[in-house]
Amino acid sequence: MHRDNLREIADELRRLRAISPTGKADLKFWYATTVPAFNAWMHERFPDVRLPKVVMFYLHDADVRVRDAGYRTTQEEAIDALIDGLEKGRLLEADTHSGCALPLGKLGAGALLVLVALWWLLSR
Repeated sequence: MHRDNLREIADELRRLRAISPTGKADLKFWYATTVPAFNAWMHERFPDVRLPKVVMFYLHDADVRVRDAGYRTTQEEAIDALIDGLEKGRLLEADTHSGCALPLGKLGAGALLVLVALWWLLSR
């Protein structure tokens, strides 16, 4: 990808960071307008670019950032690092790992509870 394109993406991410909601009143606009506009822009301008998952989390976790200052700091640092890399001509590899969002132990325990409940219901 051309370096100017990476800078353009970095500029757009910087703009998003500058307008990130800081209160509940801003969330509706962010989710209804800003997030879809960014996604449409990326799809139109750079359809083959897969940004790291940190961007998706940044777009969709604005409500968490509003409630949790520590989470806001963590996300802003991650976005700043991505912007810095883009400005230096590096696009971090998009995370292509697909896995379970829940730890397998918890998933197995949940499945076991469901089976026990079904057995109990059916044996009555």
